[in-house]
Amino acid sequence: MLIFADIRCLQDHNYARRGVGSHAQFLLQAVRQHAGSELRIIGLIDPEIGPLDAEHAALCDALRPTFRVPAADRPAVFLQLSPMTHDTRPVAAIVGRSGVTPVSVIYDFIPLEFPHRYLTERAGLYAYAAALQWLSSYQRFLPISSCVAEETNRRLGIPADRIYVSGVALRPVFEAQLRRSIQRAPEDADARARVLFVGGGDPRKNLDAVVDAMCMLAARGKQPILEVVGNYPRDVHRVLLGRVPNGSLLFHDRLSDEQLAQRYSMASLAVVASRAEGFSIPVIEAMACGCPVVVSDIPAHRELVTDPHARFAADDADGLAGLLENMLANPTTRHALRDAQRPVAERFTAGAVGSRVWQALREPSLRASPAPRQTQPRIAFVTPFPPDRSGVADYSRQTVIALSKLADVDVYTDQVNPEVTPGVRGFYPVSAAAWLRPDYDGVVAVVGNNADFHQKIYHWHCRYGGACIVHDNRLLDMLCHWKGDEHVRQLASKRLSRDVTKAEVRAWIHDPSTLPLMFFDELLAKAQPLIVHSRGIQANLERLSAHRSEYLPFCVYRDLTLGEDHHSAAQNRDRLGIVDDRTVIVTFGYVSDEKRPDTCVAAVGELRRMGVDAHLYFVGGAAPHVQQRLAEQAAGIDAADAIHFTGDWADETVYRGFLAAADLGIQLRSHFLGGLSGALLDCIAAGIPTVANRDLATALAAPDYVAAVSDYPTGSEVAAALKQLLNVRRDSTAHSVARDRYVGEHSFDRYAVELLKLLNVQ
Repeated sequence: MLIFADIRCLQDHNYARRGVGSHAQFLLQAVRQHAGSELRIIGLIDPEIGPLDAEHAALCDALRPTFRVPAADRPAVFLQLSPMTHDTRPVAAIVGRSGVTPVSVIYDFIPLEFPHRYLTERAGLYAYAAALQWLSSYQRFLPISSCVAEETNRRLGIPADRIYVSGVALRPVFEAQLRRSIQRAPEDADARARVLFVGGGDPRKNLDAVVDAMCMLAARGKQPILEVVGNYPRDVHRVLLGRVPNGSLLFHDRLSDEQLAQRYSMASLAVVASRAEGFSIPVIEAMACGCPVVVSDIPAHRELVTDPHARFAADDADGLAGLLENMLANPTTRHALRDAQRPVAERFTAGAVGSRVWQALREPSLRASPAPRQTQPRIAFVTPFPPDRSGVADYSRQTVIALSKLADVDVYTDQVNPEVTPGVRGFYPVSAAAWLRPDYDGVVAVVGNNADFHQKIYHWHCRYGGACIVHDNRLLDMLCHWKGDEHVRQLASKRLSRDVTKAEVRAWIHDPSTLPLMFFDELLAKAQPLIVHSRGIQANLERLSAHRSEYLPFCVYRDLTLGEDHHSAAQNRDRLGIVDDRTVIVTFGYVSDEKRPDTCVAAVGELRRMGVDAHLYFVGGAAPHVQQRLAEQAAGIDAADAIHFTGDWADETVYRGFLAAADLGIQLRSHFLGGLSGALLDCIAAGIPTVANRDLATALAAPDYVAAVSDYPTGSEVAAALKQLLNVRRDSTAHSVARDRYVGEHSFDRYAVELLKLLNVQ
């Protein structure tokens, strides 16, 4: 059996060590004990809640930081351990999942009984209503008591045959007490009786009624000691201590189970006065320890204490006082009650409760084969998309074309007029729907370092998780532009374990080569898996974050047939206004300092001094001040006529024209974390002999006609490499073979097959 378990309640310190967490932990242990080696438990967590204790992590075979789960190859159960306590939206991705049967534990509906206390805030009311709505979508229910089962039927309209009452198991210390014979010291007639109350500070536990009853006993000349176990604030201590005779009220905070069992064993009587409960653990604890217990007359207590003479109206302090007075004055009555109650605890041993839970989970209807999948898997692809002016958008379009041959693909993009694309089933705006729709077998978020295109995708991925393709070697610029320097400073301070200044952050933006981090941490927390296109990014990510990512080779995303490019070179030069006999060197992309344009200009100057009529074309936009600076540099080395700018964004016709017209290429970067370059990839695909710095060439697994220079090259070093590449003929057979081999190994058809394998939906 495969179980996906929502264990967020074990992450949350508000629940992990309380009744909900205790029951959740027991259920996972019990199911494993009964299922044995045939069971695999996948714990579904939310990293935003906080870390999971090692003790709780050990309950699962694996942890998954997203509710987006792959298709199972065997029947699976989604076990909701705490349906009303956390965000219900992630549940949408799995409750309707084909082949997965959703089963929910139900503790109570107490907030509906006391809305004035628990549902006073509108947000809380809406969240509870949403949780109730989702609860009705489950197929099996494990209420902790018969009264909760009846409410499940009444409030949600769930048929009885889908409801299995589990009860709550005694913790080991109390079960051990149950196995021992009752050995209590003879009662001393002169000793003061002890009444034990176990319950937290919630007014629903009704400690005030018990204290009122004790005051009434004191007025009648009876002064038993009331011992209260629970973490009550000190101001409550002071108020209640002021109401009872001195020495008649004792508080015990944070007792261990062993200490609590001892208090039960020493008490004359336990009293549980709650106004409402889903189950009542103190009742069965007292019974297991041989302590007679009287209870408020509520449904959960009637199941456990069937003798009406041991029950009282919850708010009837006078009736409780009379019951206590009678019980404390008559040891025989107490002992008879103790003996009658002790067998009740036998119904709540770990074995008994575990068997009931296992019986519910192994019902034949839960073990049916997964529903057959449609002919192809369904994928949500969330990305920028053409005509967005983004290399990532172009790459995604080609990915989708190839992927749609193997899967049904919906594209989620904020491009309002996405380019018509073969194979796309539908276009939708970027929203949580991509991650929450249960009919998708996988969701892929595509992220890059541009806030204009990627911030919404980043946001939803970080919330709901799933597969994530990262196109850049850093996300610093996007995060600074979107969330501000202070957010980035805090991320860096946490990762580097020191106080990072905003000045450092600005310096990193100005000079990416000084970056000590990649700023992937927020993505990593929810990525299943994180996919990168560079061995350099993969290695640096593991080095800096100790995180293993998956590698897929960066694909050639423009069809640049070598033969056509070669034969049309002269025609393209003519169309672009290039003199045919000059040596044309191209560098692509928006001109910025990180692409080392000054080194490119210096290299052209060196070539001209070597006698090569070299001309450098910056194909892409450049700010006016950058153009002026580079022009002045060129003029200073007698190369003013050799530097050319194409203006703003180069359209596809111009871009392809330069790819065909070029003799040589230069692509340099000043950041060395394995970053990629679509421009270098295009040069490789077009067969252009190109110079690139070593980090960039390695990231793209570049072929031999890419000359790798040092990561901080001089103009002379680049010029020497360009001079050597002049001997490479683009029309040679060896060159064509090398280019074709590279294009084949970096094809989108191959990429799509490997991507589906990583998504586990092939």
